[in-house]
Amino acid sequence: MAVNLKDLYDVYAGDPTYLSPVKGNTPFEYYTNDPEFTSDALNVSRFVAQRLGATGVTTNSTTGQCNSSPIVLNITDLTVYAAFEEAVTTYGNLVYQYKIRDQYINMEGSETLPFFNNTITYVNSNDVGSPVTWSGARLATWSEIGNETSLSSSIVNNKIYAISASVANFVNPDLNFIKSFNLADNYTSGSTNYNLSTFVYNQFNKISGSYIYLYTTNNQIAGNTTFFGANPIPTVYIQSNLKHALNNKLLSNNLATITTRIAEDYASEAGVGGYYNVLTGSLKLIGGQQDYDLNVWAADSASLSDGDTIEIRRIFYEEPPAIARYFDPYAGTGTGIQSLLETFGFGQFSPGINFLLMPISFDVLKLQAIELNDQIRKAAFSFELKNNNLKIFPIPGDRADGAERRLRFEYITMSDKNKLVRDTRPNVVTDVMNTPYRNPLYSNINTVGRTWIFKYTLAICREIEAHIRIQFSNMNISGVGPLQGNELIADARTEKDNLTTELKEMLNEVSRKGQLERKSQEAEWTQNVMRDIPLTIYIM
Repeated sequence: MAVNLKDLYDVYAGDPTYLSPVKGNTPFEYYTNDPEFTSDALNVSRFVAQRLGATGVTTNSTTGQCNSSPIVLNITDLTVYAAFEEAVTTYGNLVYQYKIRDQYINMEGSETLPFFNNTITYVNSNDVGSPVTWSGARLATWSEIGNETSLSSSIVNNKIYAISASVANFVNPDLNFIKSFNLADNYTSGSTNYNLSTFVYNQFNKISGSYIYLYTTNNQIAGNTTFFGANPIPTVYIQSNLKHALNNKLLSNNLATITTRIAEDYASEAGVGGYYNVLTGSLKLIGGQQDYDLNVWAADSASLSDGDTIEIRRIFYEEPPAIARYFDPYAGTGTGIQSLLETFGFGQFSPGINFLLMPISFDVLKLQAIELNDQIRKAAFSFELKNNNLKIFPIPGDRADGAERRLRFEYITMSDKNKLVRDTRPNVVTDVMNTPYRNPLYSNINTVGRTWIFKYTLAICREIEAHIRIQFSNMNISGVGPLQGNELIADARTEKDNLTTELKEMLNEVSRKGQLERKSQEAEWTQNVMRDIPLTIYIM
């Protein structure tokens, strides 16, 4: 049953144990397996009640009469829980939005994960039907808690106990977050609900071999005790089923988007790589025919889909290289040909004649002479390509031996070139909607972040309270009068806007751009300071 915040102080003297349990009473249950969240939710209820004017019962020193708080509150602890969950989610969303903006170029194309509503981070061993069997308690040693000086008296006075459980009892635990493992906050014994997490020093949690160790403040918080009997101790922990989530991970500048995906597009056009499938084709050259329609060839031979065309990337129509005519293995021409061919294992194709091997510069001059002869005395091998209509120069003739002549070329299909989707891997980052950020781990939010969340929760509660008052503003409540909420809702909205603006400004300051600008200014100012330092004059 929900507890009115005014009654929290007027009836229960601010004792949060009388509030409704947090688990099962938030809209989305994002964080209720986190003991830190459930503990802070109760404290935030007290904070909101006090800030909205709940003072509890006061006693008139003259008459001795007890009076309840003079204010009227319409919201309950369940309202605070919902507002608290919203504030944590809003904080995480703002932080991760700025992180996505800073790192998106590195995230795009990386692995992501399906975002199912039932995919949770914290699990309760009771919820997953896999009880954790804890050992009996033994006294902890000082070294086990890292020689923590502030707790040395507790060790001496036998106030810290160690309990252990096999890792095999946990379902897919993420041992990177061992410090966040804890006991549950909602263990019921008889008619009393116990927050077991308050008995655990979870900052000292550790793994040793195949066992997980927790350290408690009471030897009854252990297995095989009169308190628990045969009942398992509900344990909360983080599962490692979100291996691709980027929460609490340091991202690197892999530049994959620039060096791979963007560069590959340019490489495709330059013909030095890329995404296109470069295909090869050939057509028969007909003696005396200079013009060839490659669109006709494509329709007959390229297996194109309806409406598709080809783009010619390269045509192999050129005269034989000069080196092939200089080193003629059948004529035995060329200075030093026999020695050269023997070196490459082709000596059996030339006459058995040995020549003097000349310097390489001599061979280069010979090649240049052959090429210059072709340029001056022969028609150059060339071609003209317009709309896949090919005109070749010179006009080909028939081979003396009657063999078929073929012209070879490389081409791509336009459907392949214009393809928008080239990476078909499942579950990759394609836009900001599927960047793998989950809701934050409340236990990992520091004091600065939690303070912002507490204030934002208060602002939400003020806004809800104002909405209720405005709704009943025409009603005159006996002893109170009409409820006014216009000023309260304006203040609440202003406070929410101010908190959001404050957080965004801070995130802008710590963004990559903001930090680089700050470092640049620091370097400039340091140089100015160094210039003003008088130089030492040495007199010899």
